[in-house]
Amino acid sequence: MIKKWSILLLTVFLLAGCGEKAEETTQTEKTVSTINTESAIKKQVTIEQMKLTKKEKNLLEASTTNEKVALTIKGLTKKDKSITFIGSHYKNGRLVDKESSSSTFTLHQDGTDQTMNILLQLRDEKDIYESQFSMWSDNKNEGMTKATASFPFKVSDYVFSAQSDTVKVSSGGKALIAYTAAMGKDGNSPMLERIEKNPKQALKNKSHAYLFYIQLDK
Repeated sequence: MIKKWSILLLTVFLLAGCGEKAEETTQTEKTVSTINTESAIKKQVTIEQMKLTKKEKNLLEASTTNEKVALTIKGLTKKDKSITFIGSHYKNGRLVDKESSSSTFTLHQDGTDQTMNILLQLRDEKDIYESQFSMWSDNKNEGMTKATASFPFKVSDYVFSAQSDTVKVSSGGKALIAYTAAMGKDGNSPMLERIEKNPKQALKNKSHAYLFYIQLDK
């Protein structure tokens, strides 16, 4: 098992090296909103699908058969001190544990990681599922920052979905990026947007569900 994780981590670091060349001309999308009470500008961070080259895609596909999602977080500033992944547990649409599992990644001490890359993988073995997050950044001055965290959980007959469209989140806020759930009697897979809007209604027929969020910490 250690050998398998080593291969996956090696893949993440190789992708990081390839990605730097592929993304040289990428510009960070910026959005601002005015706070009504203070007339201040509140910057938002963009979370989107990672743009992979053909070589990177082939490398990722060859490294593992796990279901996976590659994301990029753009627009981080000094105000964003760390990023936390949170797994919330729902049972028949009822929130059982708001933070059943979580892991925090601290950004560079000066808080200037402008872009962070994330690889989310879901693996299963004997009805035990594990969602693994790997994060890295290419910082020309500091070198590469990399870290991993994993959330083990148990569900039967799972469905895995991930955020495919671009989402925006403000500092101090959080965004739903993926979920894993027992299919339930109806067997349907609710859209991620429906779950985020009304998890109680969307997950009422799911015996168990785990929602995974990204939270930006000030």
